[in-house]
Amino acid sequence: MGAACSPSSSAVRGPEGADVCLFNDLASLSRDAAGALDRAAQPSLYDRISWFGLHAAHILRDVPLLGVRARTVDGTAWLILADRGGRRTEAYASWYTLAFAPVFAPGSDPSARPALLAVIARALRPHVDQVALGPLRTEDAALLAQAFAAGGWSSV
Repeated sequence: MGAACSPSSSAVRGPEGADVCLFNDLASLSRDAAGALDRAAQPSLYDRISWFGLHAAHILRDVPLLGVRARTVDGTAWLILADRGGRRTEAYASWYTLAFAPVFAPGSDPSARPALLAVIARALRPHVDQVALGPLRTEDAALLAQAFAAGGWSSV
């Protein structure tokens, strides 16, 4: 199922054998992704580690990152968030981001996406009280609302 979390990330116990890591920097997240967030693997610009890197360097310079990765035998998902303090997070995005979304590794089973995101939602629960996500496509908003509800969250 892959390597354990890196020394600069935090392992979180996931349900049903899920491997979950929390990241506070893009370098650790990128190493853990092992190319799955690179241009060759992600067709959408907004799902690439390079896009998040541009935001870190030029737009969200002083904003801490909170990245969450869930991995099971069925696939891998990431949700990359900005830590706004006070147990609040939001999409690691800006007005340049036309569509924020959870990112899935190539080969991840599409039917496993809700479960992977529910694992991420449960992993966030002890660390944050509020997650604001956007801009979202309709299908991504529905998927995230379903997953966060399954993870014990309410959504507005």
